[in-house]
Amino acid sequence: MKTVVNIRVDEEVKEQAEIILEDLGLNLSSGINLFLKALVRHKGIPFSLVSDIKDAKVISERKTEEISDSSFEEETISLEEAFKKI
Repeated sequence: MKTVVNIRVDEEVKEQAEIILEDLGLNLSSGINLFLKALVRHKGIPFSLVSDIKDAKVISERKTEEISDSSFEEETISLEEAFKKI
């Protein structure tokens, strides 16, 4: 069963994403579906999130914890392999 999802995104980001996805032979809907399926498969965000804070003082003042999850291994796969996993 398919459902419709309405989201708001920055226009420039959407346009850039469409260009990249088109180069990969995909449309925006397919790209978002790939992301959501990867999210479910990994049981979390399927890529690392990093802060873009460049001020070392701010970073050193923050309390941080290291989270080690040996069950998550980043992999690089071809587009064909990605579709096979879906």
